[in-house]
Amino acid sequence: MDVSGRLREVAKELVGGLQGKILALQKEIGDLQAETRKKQASLDTARSAAQRLFNYDPVFGGNIYHCPRCWIIDEARSPLRPISGGADYDSFTCEMCHEDYPITI
Repeated sequence: MDVSGRLREVAKELVGGLQGKILALQKEIGDLQAETRKKQASLDTARSAAQRLFNYDPVFGGNIYHCPRCWIIDEARSPLRPISGGADYDSFTCEMCHEDYPITI
């Protein structure tokens, strides 16, 4: 085999090695894109949190408290259910995220 032929063989081997990486790289790019979407959603949530705080009203429907976490994170009204209380505190749990809120009175 002459020099040109051998160089072509080396080039073919290089292409073959790179072809094998295509699927792995496509998967990695897809994973990175999914992670980017998640991070963008978190960034959007953080950026709009102050506005949701401004709009947060702890009581709706007259006398039903709703979860501050669900409102700030998801802008969702989730009722808080009383779970215990005492002379100087009340305790609530969120029906959606299950966060507990012991409130000193």
